[in-house]
Amino acid sequence: MARILFLSGQLNVGKTRKKMGAKKTRIAKRENYTVIGIDGGGTKTRGVLYREGKIVAKTLVGTTRVGAVGVGEACERLLNVIKLL
Repeated sequence: MARILFLSGQLNVGKTRKKMGAKKTRIAKRENYTVIGIDGGGTKTRGVLYREGKIVAKTLVGTTRVGAVGVGEACERLLNVIKLL
């Protein structure tokens, strides 16, 4: 089973800053990122698209096992997963 993960964007975890003579202030969390997750399996290949921490799209295609469908077909199915997302 192969797992592929593509990341894009930026992720800032909340940090604290101390202003001169003031209380600590917390910088707001900023979650501006895109994640494409692909789980290539022997019977099914799943793809998920996350944006800003939420699932935006899911897709499911057949096997991407090279021994079962060949290199060309496996590559084509992976590209289809990405296009469908």
